[in-house]
Amino acid sequence: MNRRSSAVSFVVACSLAGLAATALYPAPAEAQRSPLAQGESCPTRLRPDLDELTCTCGKTEGGANMWGTDVYTDDSSLCHAAVHAGVIPASGGTLRVRTIAGQSSYRGSARNGMVTGDYGSWTRSIVFDDPAALAKSLGGVPLCPVLYDAVPEGWSGDCSCEAPRTGPVWGTNPYTSDSAVCRAARHAGVIGANGGVVHVSPAPGQQSYAGSVRNGVTSDSYGPWSRSFRVSTP
Repeated sequence: MNRRSSAVSFVVACSLAGLAATALYPAPAEAQRSPLAQGESCPTRLRPDLDELTCTCGKTEGGANMWGTDVYTDDSSLCHAAVHAGVIPASGGTLRVRTIAGQSSYRGSARNGMVTGDYGSWTRSIVFDDPAALAKSLGGVPLCPVLYDAVPEGWSGDCSCEAPRTGPVWGTNPYTSDSAVCRAARHAGVIGANGGVVHVSPAPGQQSYAGSVRNGVTSDSYGPWSRSFRVSTP
C-alpha cells in the first residue's frame, strides 16, 4: 500500500514502488533511505564499506555476473550467488553475507540453476552463513519480515530481529502494516538495541495513528490505514 493524497498537496517520492504520491502526512526521511539495513532488500552487490549484511532477496532468475563457488568475489551479485550457494531458494529469502580475505583464484560451477565463472586474483571475497546457523544465532526462530505487509493478512507468530537500525514507523502499537516490524518492536520496547525475539500479531485498521518518541525511535502520525499489527514479548 502506498501513502496517499492530502488536501495540502504534499508530494513525496515513494521509493518502494517507484511512484509519485501526494501524502496525507509527509513520509519520514527514513522512508527514502538506502536499502542496506537489517532485513531490507538486498543490494545488487555488497557495498565496499560494509563487512557484513543481513538482507532479503525476492525472486531471483539467472543471468547475473558472479565468480566463485562457496567463496565468491565481492562484486558478485548477492542474491544470485546466494541461490548458487544454496542458502536461499530461487523464490527468494533472507541471507547473511560477510567478507573474508581475497583469494588467488575463484572456481566457477553450475548449481541450483545458476552458473558462476572462474576468476583469478581478487582483493575481497564474500561468503554466506549457513541457514541453520543463521536461525540458531537469531534465537532459533525465523527472521522477521521487513514490513508486516510482506506476510499474509492475519499472520501471527514469533520472529527474530537483529539490531533494528532503520525503517519507517507509523503509530504507537498498533502500527500501520507498512511499518518496519523490527524498528516498531524497538519503539515499543519489546526488544533492545541489539535486537531479539518479538511476537507479532494482527490488529484492526485504525482511523488514525499517533506518532511518538520511545526508546530512541521516532514514529510518525498517520490518518486512516486499513491494516495494522501489534508487537509484544513472546
